[in-house]
Amino acid sequence: MPSADGPTLQRISRDSIDEIIQAIKDDGGCIIKNFTTPEAVDRVNEDTRPWLEKDRPWKGDLFPPETRRCSRLVSRSKTVREEWLLDPTISKLLELFVDKTTSNYYGTTKHTYTSRAIVNTTLTMEVNPGGKAQRLHRDNKNHHVDHVDQTKTGYSIGSDVSMAFLIPGTETTVENGATMASFLLSFFLIPSNLAMGLLRGNDDLDWLI
Repeated sequence: MPSADGPTLQRISRDSIDEIIQAIKDDGGCIIKNFTTPEAVDRVNEDTRPWLEKDRPWKGDLFPPETRRCSRLVSRSKTVREEWLLDPTISKLLELFVDKTTSNYYGTTKHTYTSRAIVNTTLTMEVNPGGKAQRLHRDNKNHHVDHVDQTKTGYSIGSDVSMAFLIPGTETTVENGATMASFLLSFFLIPSNLAMGLLRGNDDLDWLI
């Protein structure tokens, strides 16, 4: 299990978008301070509780049997779809890191188009005691991406096809199964598989990318 004393993410105010962008380029992610509110998190926890309690153990190795899931989160939580998903900070980051602009010709006329990011998966997971950690992986494997090692050249904007935003619903630690964020590790050929989430501390609230 990764150590709590390992690499750390920068904590940056949601108003400092240029600093957030630079941190993602450098580290593969960062903590966005004050991304949301405790009340919003509580509402989403309340929305998802019935679905988590209905869920059954996963058959296979993808999730440990102790983990419970609430899929289709956008349709099941008004807060998620109207506050978090439409947050201008998320829109700005997706525009830079995921939206793709290409050009082609019809005859001699050049046409340019931009394909905007779309929602791929919205999910709440509850990691209960005793569950084993998932194997290290990148979720954009679902899009059949071949990753080029950028550890020497530096991160290239446009090389990613997805961006993950993680907002924990409780205080998260290495010990209780918090998702490990992306860092410049040669195993992952990162930065990429960008992650954003929320850390709830004992004394304050910091929101993570």
